[in-house]
Amino acid sequence: MADQQRQPRRRGETVRRAVLDAAAAELTAAGVEHVTIAGVAARAGVHETSIYRRWVTKEALLLETAQEQTAGAVPQPDTGSLRGDLVALVLSLDAFLRSPIGGALLRVALTASTADGATARETFWLDRLSNSGGIIDNARSRGEIRPAVDPDLLMQAVVGSVHLGAIFGGRPLDRAGAARLVDLLLTGAGEPATGL
Repeated sequence: MADQQRQPRRRGETVRRAVLDAAAAELTAAGVEHVTIAGVAARAGVHETSIYRRWVTKEALLLETAQEQTAGAVPQPDTGSLRGDLVALVLSLDAFLRSPIGGALLRVALTASTADGATARETFWLDRLSNSGGIIDNARSRGEIRPAVDPDLLMQAVVGSVHLGAIFGGRPLDRAGAARLVDLLLTGAGEPATGL
């Protein structure tokens, strides 16, 4: 009878989702320095071994949490123009990175030091860039971008600029500031160089 009253064991995606949600909640409640696997496991209602089996280290877990939270908080915009999409991306990413959870996740990404942490950080960064790839695809389909433009380099410049501002305490971006950044990236700062 007691067995029938127990909740069925959660598997796969359900466990993954519960753990990532719990990790985000622990980050917000306790701060990066005080998050523990035990605390995440208790909040998620799973055994610590379930977490270690999937993520191996706390850093890997928190970086995947960063990836998930960023994807949810920074949706891919579709305003109908490349400039509009990039301005919307800059604004939502900047706002997220300056939120309590975004700031905590940014600190995790910057301080991951183990081999697993470095791999997870690289995965996070590549995923962040690829999640924005639809912006380039849409711009190409509308004829707004030259075929020779390197989409990864453009997105690194956009996303990297916002991260840099958040890391070093630059002022939050308003629509005018986001537009200035995007216009600089789209038009360049000077005359085209010759002989390169």
